[in-house]
Amino acid sequence: LELKKHDDGDGQIDEGEMTELMADPGTVEILETLGIDIAFLQDYQVMSYSVPEITFPIETLIEQMLVCRSGLDTTVKHMVLQTKLLNWNLNNALSGMEDRLKSNMQKILDAREARTSRLLQDIHAATQYIAASQRPPEPALEKSELSLKKSSRGSSPISRPSSTVKKHPPSRPLSGLSWRGKLVRSASP
Repeated sequence: LELKKHDDGDGQIDEGEMTELMADPGTVEILETLGIDIAFLQDYQVMSYSVPEITFPIETLIEQMLVCRSGLDTTVKHMVLQTKLLNWNLNNALSGMEDRLKSNMQKILDAREARTSRLLQDIHAATQYIAASQRPPEPALEKSELSLKKSSRGSSPISRPSSTVKKHPPSRPLSGLSWRGKLVRSASP
């Protein structure tokens, strides 16, 4: 009678109608007075309604409820039902763990990829820094060489102004002349 109260008139109970039924305190009280193990029944119903959009005839649900009575002796049907429920719970738990593991592995791979990318950028920057610091420095030019370079722009290197050429005294006197250009009288031997 309680099942018919929550039925929409088609003789089938869907998941929403079953949820309403099990949320009704009056219905739960009636089921408990019949000796039905409510926790086991709810687990059984969660497994039964795990397929989307499935509905069950009212008679099937009454049988499910009667199988869940705690005062019954254990039968093969009870053991099969318990095994199905246990396997279903284990499969769901493993599936959930697998999903969490995949998600965590993806996060780890993403973080590792980001760290690797940053490390490669740092290595590239360090390589460029080292290459730049190992270039030989340009030789320092003396002031006279700089002035020669500046004055020779636009002209050939051969035609230098005479004012920039330094005159150095000869290391030994030329014959007949001293190093200052004075005539030297040499004594005859």
